[in-house]
Amino acid sequence: MLTLQNSWYEDGHHFVRWRPVSQGLLRAAKLSLGKQLKSYLSLRCTHVKGRGGAKATVRFAQVMAGQYRYVARFDIRYY
Repeated sequence: MLTLQNSWYEDGHHFVRWRPVSQGLLRAAKLSLGKQLKSYLSLRCTHVKGRGGAKATVRFAQVMAGQYRYVARFDIRYY
């Protein structure tokens, strides 16, 4: 069972701190799900470990920039 230690608001964001036992459960679930779902993610998801990160994203954008008139940047953190 997951148990919160405390929660607070800061700069319009809601933060939580989990109890140590819950942190371990969440970490294990994240690793397990990550391994199971990685094969279903697009190869363009460069934020996934081992897929190039920010450098790969910038390189891809530079290559594609000549083919398109507009470029859009999205950050899911704000959705």
